[in-house]
Amino acid sequence: MDEIENGNNFLYVFDRRHDGKSGPEKVYIDESYSFPDFVEEVCTKFPVEDDEDFVICTTGRNPLKEENFEKLVQPGDSVYLLRTITQPLQAPVSEKIEFQPHYDTLIKSGMYEYYASEGHANPLPFAFAELIDNALAATRNNDGPRIINLSIHYDEHSNNHCVCVYDNGKGMNSRQLNNWAIYRLSKFNRQERDTTSKESSDRTKLRSNGDADPSVIPKSLNSDISWFGVGGKQAVFFIGSSTRVISKTKHSCDVHEFTMSMADFIRKELKKEAIFSGYIRNRKTTDCSHIENWEKVTKRLIQTEKDDESFTRIVVTDIKPEHLLYMRSGFDGWTKQLAHIYHYYIHGPEGNTVMSRERKNVGALDVQIHVNWFEQGKIKKSVELGKIDDDLESRYIRSCMDTFEFVYIGSDKVSKCEGVIRYHPFLYDKETNPTLSIDTSEMDDGGEPAQVIRNTRSLIECFWNGRLIPYTFIEGFEWCRPSKKVLTIPSECFMRITGCLFTNDKFQVSTNKLTFIDLDARLRDPRGVFYRTILGQTQRTPSIQRAFMEWMRDCHEKFDKQIKFLKYEKTKTKSIGNGKSVVWSVYNAIEWDGRIFRKGEMIRTQRTNPIISGTIKSFLLAGDLKGDVYAVGGEIEMIQEPSKIYGGIKTYAITKIDRTSSDADVQRIIQEEENRLPARIRIEWPEGNEIVDGFISTSQVAIGAMKLTILNRRNEKIDKLPAAAGHRRKLHMRQQLLSVDPKNQKKTSITSHTTQHGKTWPYWFKRIDAAKDSGQYEIHLQVILAENGSDSLQNERLPSHVIRFTVETSSVPTKFAMGLLPSTLRIGVPFDFPLTLQNSDNTPARWPSANKPKPLINARQLNLSYQKAKVDGDQVILKNVLAEGTVHTLQGKDFQTTIRLPGIKGFQEMQTLRIRLFPGLPSRIALAAFGDEVYEYKSKENKVLRVENGSEMKMTIVCLDYMENITCEDKLVAVCKMTGLPALPNIHCDLSQTGRGVLSHRFQVKKKGGKDKKKDEKDRTYPIKMVIKMHDKKNIPPLELDLILEPSTQIQSLEIFYPDPLNGGTLVKIKKGHDLYCESGALLRNLSFVIYDEAKRPVVIDNTCALRMKVNWVAASAVDLYEQGKLPDCPVPTSVSEVKFCQVSLSGSNRSIAISFNLKATPGMPASMRVTHSVKEVRLGVFTTDPIYVNLQDSYGNVLEVNQRHIPLLKVEGESLDDTQIKKTIQGNRIAIENLQFNEGPLGTRAVTIRYQALFAERFMLQLCAGTPVTVGLTDRSQIDEGGNFVQILSGDRMSDPIKVQLFDGWGNACNMKGISVLLGKDHGIKLTPAAPTVKTNAEGIASFPLLTVTAKCGTYYVQPRALFERVYIEGPKLAFSVLPNNDKAVKIQVSPSEQFSIQAGSSCLPEFTVDLLSEEGSNITSPAHVCMVYWTGGARKDIPGHATWKHSFSESGHLMFGNVEPPRIACHYSIIFCTVASKTSKAPTLISDRVVLQVTPGIPTNLVPEDDPGTPTVSNSTQTANRTIIKCMKLRLKDANGNNTYFTNDDGTRRSGYIEVTIQPPKNNLKSVTVPQFESKTTSLRLPMTSDGVATIQNVILSENSPGADGSEYVLHCEISSSGSDNPLTSVGRIDPYMLKFIFCNDAKKQAEITKLQSKRDNIIKGCEKYKNAINISDQLKNQLNNNLKEQRERKKEVLAVLDISTPINRIEIRRLTIESQRRLESISNRSTRQCKLQDYNEKDVLGKIGHLAKIKDPNVARLISWTMAGDMDCIVTKTTEKAQELNRTFQGYQQVLPLDTVRRQKGHWDKPLPRVDRTPAGNPRYARGLLIVVKHTTDVQEVFKMLLGDTIVMDDLESANAYRKQVIQYGPCPTILTLDGNRVRSTGKFGGKQNLCPPMERLNAVFGEPQSEDYGHEDNRLEKLKELVHIMDEEERTIEEMEDGFPQQTVDKNKNEFEEMKVALRKCDTQLANLRQNLSSHDTSSPSETNKRASNGPTEELRGSPRKRAKRL
Repeated sequence: MDEIENGNNFLYVFDRRHDGKSGPEKVYIDESYSFPDFVEEVCTKFPVEDDEDFVICTTGRNPLKEENFEKLVQPGDSVYLLRTITQPLQAPVSEKIEFQPHYDTLIKSGMYEYYASEGHANPLPFAFAELIDNALAATRNNDGPRIINLSIHYDEHSNNHCVCVYDNGKGMNSRQLNNWAIYRLSKFNRQERDTTSKESSDRTKLRSNGDADPSVIPKSLNSDISWFGVGGKQAVFFIGSSTRVISKTKHSCDVHEFTMSMADFIRKELKKEAIFSGYIRNRKTTDCSHIENWEKVTKRLIQTEKDDESFTRIVVTDIKPEHLLYMRSGFDGWTKQLAHIYHYYIHGPEGNTVMSRERKNVGALDVQIHVNWFEQGKIKKSVELGKIDDDLESRYIRSCMDTFEFVYIGSDKVSKCEGVIRYHPFLYDKETNPTLSIDTSEMDDGGEPAQVIRNTRSLIECFWNGRLIPYTFIEGFEWCRPSKKVLTIPSECFMRITGCLFTNDKFQVSTNKLTFIDLDARLRDPRGVFYRTILGQTQRTPSIQRAFMEWMRDCHEKFDKQIKFLKYEKTKTKSIGNGKSVVWSVYNAIEWDGRIFRKGEMIRTQRTNPIISGTIKSFLLAGDLKGDVYAVGGEIEMIQEPSKIYGGIKTYAITKIDRTSSDADVQRIIQEEENRLPARIRIEWPEGNEIVDGFISTSQVAIGAMKLTILNRRNEKIDKLPAAAGHRRKLHMRQQLLSVDPKNQKKTSITSHTTQHGKTWPYWFKRIDAAKDSGQYEIHLQVILAENGSDSLQNERLPSHVIRFTVETSSVPTKFAMGLLPSTLRIGVPFDFPLTLQNSDNTPARWPSANKPKPLINARQLNLSYQKAKVDGDQVILKNVLAEGTVHTLQGKDFQTTIRLPGIKGFQEMQTLRIRLFPGLPSRIALAAFGDEVYEYKSKENKVLRVENGSEMKMTIVCLDYMENITCEDKLVAVCKMTGLPALPNIHCDLSQTGRGVLSHRFQVKKKGGKDKKKDEKDRTYPIKMVIKMHDKKNIPPLELDLILEPSTQIQSLEIFYPDPLNGGTLVKIKKGHDLYCESGALLRNLSFVIYDEAKRPVVIDNTCALRMKVNWVAASAVDLYEQGKLPDCPVPTSVSEVKFCQVSLSGSNRSIAISFNLKATPGMPASMRVTHSVKEVRLGVFTTDPIYVNLQDSYGNVLEVNQRHIPLLKVEGESLDDTQIKKTIQGNRIAIENLQFNEGPLGTRAVTIRYQALFAERFMLQLCAGTPVTVGLTDRSQIDEGGNFVQILSGDRMSDPIKVQLFDGWGNACNMKGISVLLGKDHGIKLTPAAPTVKTNAEGIASFPLLTVTAKCGTYYVQPRALFERVYIEGPKLAFSVLPNNDKAVKIQVSPSEQFSIQAGSSCLPEFTVDLLSEEGSNITSPAHVCMVYWTGGARKDIPGHATWKHSFSESGHLMFGNVEPPRIACHYSIIFCTVASKTSKAPTLISDRVVLQVTPGIPTNLVPEDDPGTPTVSNSTQTANRTIIKCMKLRLKDANGNNTYFTNDDGTRRSGYIEVTIQPPKNNLKSVTVPQFESKTTSLRLPMTSDGVATIQNVILSENSPGADGSEYVLHCEISSSGSDNPLTSVGRIDPYMLKFIFCNDAKKQAEITKLQSKRDNIIKGCEKYKNAINISDQLKNQLNNNLKEQRERKKEVLAVLDISTPINRIEIRRLTIESQRRLESISNRSTRQCKLQDYNEKDVLGKIGHLAKIKDPNVARLISWTMAGDMDCIVTKTTEKAQELNRTFQGYQQVLPLDTVRRQKGHWDKPLPRVDRTPAGNPRYARGLLIVVKHTTDVQEVFKMLLGDTIVMDDLESANAYRKQVIQYGPCPTILTLDGNRVRSTGKFGGKQNLCPPMERLNAVFGEPQSEDYGHEDNRLEKLKELVHIMDEEERTIEEMEDGFPQQTVDKNKNEFEEMKVALRKCDTQLANLRQNLSSHDTSSPSETNKRASNGPTEELRGSPRKRAKRL
């Protein structure tokens, strides 16, 4: 490829007039260079004859002319020199292009874009769609079919897979291809400057025809879907790592080809080349000479170019492996997905309908998209997307029955969406909507209806310009969602709709076209309008929601085929919990799938738990419905049968009905259930005393103990009712002893007992002795239910048994006793009084039947009477006793009562007792009091009551019985209902406790306004009717009362009046809250008021009333004015913004009234002005951008409302101010002054004065700044190349000084403009790192570039800054650099040995490599570097494979030796390289050496190994050869110790052949006594050849017929290298292990077959055992490793918890809380105000920093003292070397102190040496000053500096102690300088005092040592780190546990072990079977008797005896 350079001022001209292949010539151009000059220069450089015709054109074949030269050509472009414009290229041309920044934006952006969408399907089809989008856009204006081919070429042999996308569109020229390569160059930013006239005409045609009105393109199918300049690049690098774009335009004879790949990017980066530059190859059609041979597919594609007039082909290679499987296995799936994405481009606007398949759709685009799969050796797969009928969109269209079409127009009138909503009906028992996965027959176990399950797919799909945007869905619009107002449409109908939304390009999508950005928000814009579309015509409907609901209703009624509900009965409400209920319609029948189910039918359920039978009770359908209706489903109520067992009502979904069951089946099942019900009782008398039915006894009877059993109809014992499992109801047994009255057969219970059945005991009743009296008795035995004691089941009696017997006794009564009376006796309430008769034995007796009893009863103060006396057995009962009398309290009263019972001789006839009577039942209501007036409540006179409006009414009522006693009872509540006025409430009171209550109510009747207002308010009264009733007591008559409500005489209202000056002082009423306006600062005078009562009667204002009057604008009370009806004068506010709240109030005992108004001020005359503006700076010669506002004010500062007459009265004055341009306008209530401009004068502050006539003026100041920038200068003038001076720099080094740029205006002033972009231009050959960024100027107008690293070849280069201001570049001065070679940077790696070499596998180490890192000069570098040796199997590769082996080393000086490297063990070719890396662990090479080839040869032979395992053969002594064949064919190979195939060699290294000996040997334990079989040749050995490759082929090893051998014995086929003869190969290699193959010998072919079968099974089991054994061992090893890791992590966790002092278990939430608390404490400590050194530190290489920053001091006093002492040294810079110090001295021109560390004398003595010697312990706490320093960096070096500067300076507490200490020190030697904390200094000479020895305050010092962080900070920081470490440990622990659980599931481990054990058992079993079989064979051996006896005496062989046990043990 031709190499050309990019130049700023050159064009590259290719001469292609003839067959030459010469490179380009550079032709210089500049701004002043014209087209004729350019042609003349071209003719000069190329041999152009005077009469020769030629043309100069661009690479796009656009001829250059004078009128288009500047437009078409830019510096760096390539042009052709041709004979004619249509001349084919005689040789290809390489045109260099530039495109976008770092290649990660290409190769990784696709990964992010496509993988960023979580939870979606494989994104590969969307990457294909990006390439198809470009093809659709390219074919947009095709005259014929638009053909797009996506072909995938799969070659698993060479791995040269590729993907190709072809289209027959308009193609691209070289400039357009360059634009395609630029990332994110959208269609709006592309510059089409290189287009031919024909292309321009096509584009004009495109605009006139293709770019029609978008509104007429159906569904926005405009093919304009290639926008952003992103998708194509993302797609190709997502699919693969290399792409080739080939394109040709319609009117061009050139093909343009461009290639980019990830490998090429990496190569350019390693070689420091421009990464984003490349070449476009312009060539002839079908020219594939530049294509490599392995790119066969690309060659074939290029050779087909001659048939295409225009095309574009994108070929993607190096396909990523993860995509290949999906492409291959998911071919059908992703092609359907593509068919879905482009459905409407393929099928047209109507979609894939029957009509569209039969005829061409209206608006169809004739798009043909083909997908082809080519795989070598297989049939081609091909599919056309238009013929796919089962993509999701086609299924939508085919399954819908009707559509609702609409259009949305956005608020901007250009945003348009076309929409269609489809209806998919319900058909009997299934949904037809493809997105619904519903089965109405599926219900849950509890019988509840299953909910409809919607797929996760949303409702409406979204298309952009006709193309599916797959990740955006719209759940619907407000008008198409279920509405509470529309109840006739079932809610499930809304789940049967799907839809599509087609937007135009006014809506934004993401760059990868996966999601919309603003669709949802813009559709919610209320300013947008929806229209309905009918037959293609847009109609504006009054309500689109109404139209949609009507359409939904029609669809539901027409298309849904559902269950029909018949015979509507009623509507009922069903509770669903939480206080909510649902309305259900009840039906008596349904019609379902042709069958009618009616109420009362017997049915059976299906798919319920349990399955039940029952009778239909009703059918339920949700909603309030009438008549016959259709529905998807509903519920059925059924009575579970048999009703005697169950009887409950069950509710199931209708779909649970078993439609296959018949009535006979259901009846049979129910009868079987009923036979298990209880039928009878069996009685046993285990202890005797049996009572039989009809037994008669003359004495009392003892009833014996009973044992009972319940039997069913099957005579089975039961104790529970039959039912479903877990729901059986227990049965109990009840025993009753009853006394029977012989007259009326009345039965009285004497005893009653209930017993239950237990696990260990039956039903049992104990003995009864209660039948003592004479009479008839019955024993009743009854089965009852345990839960409620009921004796019946579903209205049918449970089994029972009755035993009757009689006891006959007699006696005469002699006395009576009082019976039991009711607990509460009330006046007027009848009650019974029983008297019990007894004989002399105190036993019951009867009254003689000869006479009737006549009892007498009386009591004092009480009237007692009874109705009659009744004899009942042994009792005489006084019926309906009635008591009448007075009871004064609710607690009742006791009465002494006497009863006499005459009539029997000798009878004790009188008894006395005390009874308590309570008041009777309530009889009436009475009024006891009204207010303070008490009434006689016994009087029934009705009185008229009166009450005043606004007062409270209190009324006391009582409840009386019929004897006028006050009485009460429960729930005795009185309710008073009042009528006569609207909205009167009902009032209540409770009389339940005392019989007395109070009814109270406050009447508040308001006056009515308007027409209802009465003129006679004074006489207005309201009659009210009151009715008092007892709640729920209808027997108590109500109390009716009349009440008169009179008007209130209290004060009710207040009115205020003021004189209106505009109406001659007429009084005007002030309304409440009214605003009054007066001039600011005035008084509001002559205010008056009037007070009224409720009847609007004026109230006389007396002194008492005046005292209660108040106004809020005066403090004192003006009582005299108030009595006259006047108010004090009110002052008006002085500010118009102030609102004065004025209030007049009158307080009272009952209520207070007030009225208020607002007093506001209006401004007066102008008196001053206020100037406001935001203008702080004005640039010289520039108009002010912001206006200056002037407000006119009155004397109180109120702003006046200005008008046009005020403008000429304002004047603006100022020095050098141009008043001709000033503009004054009115804006609101202020005057705006604009266009102020200063044209000359110095910069600085300028005064501006604004005057209003001669009355007043306002002055303000403006800052005059420099004007707009016009020049760029450098702050450091020494960098400018003015005298040929150059800045010298090493290649790869950083600049010593940053480049700083200053902007200047036209007057030479520095422009302080912030944010101006400044760029740095550079020569082509120099590289700046980091890439010179675009920097912004700071507030001073200075732009500072970072310190840049310069990389270039030796030479001189220029760098020029340029500023971009208002889209105009301002050129700066040039900076010259002289680049010198850098000996610290390696540019080449030299390796020795570098030639190919070989070693033998198994060698100890590789040969030693010498590696030299060479600089540009060819010498070793002087800097350290990390070097790696990398080797891998195979040849050269573009990148280092992942399986490569890395060996790391470190070089100090660019030279190192790689030795003792273990060589590979596998024999093959290896590639070795050496590379430099950034760190020890890095595997990203920065520099790579040439490849060294290593050949590893196999080692010496060590063993013989078969290629395939032959198993254990079995042979027999048979006539058939196949049964005697041991080996059919087997190859043995020589192997070395590492398993490599090897061979024998001669001394000279050549290969040699050999032989192997094959013999048959007996088992090892019986080598001599066993007969050995013979080969077919009647020998026991064979000699076979071995080739020179070390391979011996053994074929047809056959035993001879009737060969000797023990039947069932095992023999060994022994194969070893032959050592006989003179040419013995073993002499050079030593011993080689033989190969031994065991086989079994049989005398019978049948036995052979059995053994062969068993042996084959055994071999398979052994292989399986080995497999499981290895898997279990690996699993155990990994598990042990994880356990060790877990143990270590828990130990670390324990240690960290101990450090954190945490003893209790802790979770992540608690750790998070502790971390937040620690961070807050750390932040709080950091935010504490700490002392900082104010000096600016200086940090650079070989620089320690300034002395003020090298240490910190905690004590502020000490810091002040030492900083004062070292004041002259604080700013000094400490360097490591003198050279660096001298460099800094030159840099700062001698104004900066420097101290080189290598000139500091290293002082003897320690940093913390002892203090000078003294006699006694000194006072004042002396210590060295340097010991108080905390060194923060470079500890050793900094300590030497401070030892030199501070010396032995001492710090003490005070001056007195310092002088005393000095006296002691000087006795033994000199005393150093002493500093005292009180601010004094005692010099080493002893001087102290004076200003020079007194330390100033800290704020006066220029620099002070900083303060270190507190100890709390360090402690808290350490705690925070420990908490983070704890979280990290817990994360590792969780991952380890998760890995153990996921990687080693116990179920899998146990399964493997169990299967392993089963295999071991099977192996033992198989071995046993084999041993037994062989033993049987041995016992039936046909050998001679002597041999048989010998084998029998020796017993079975050792191997046969121990084989099963030993082998199982080994496994």
